[in-house]
Amino acid sequence: MKDKFPEIKHKKRDCLGSCKACSKGCMVLLGKSEQLVFAPSAKKLVKELKNLIG
Repeated sequence: MKDKFPEIKHKKRDCLGSCKACSKGCMVLLGKSEQLVFAPSAKKLVKELKNLIG
């Protein structure tokens, strides 16, 4: 994602504070609204993020 969308700021965290959400699959916390995006695999999560970014 960093290579394809260099203008987007990102941070990596070990815990997002959404207890048990990470056990369901891969997830990302988006923006100031702190929207959680889930996917069963990293590959599907990247696809979902690309759809959201445009």
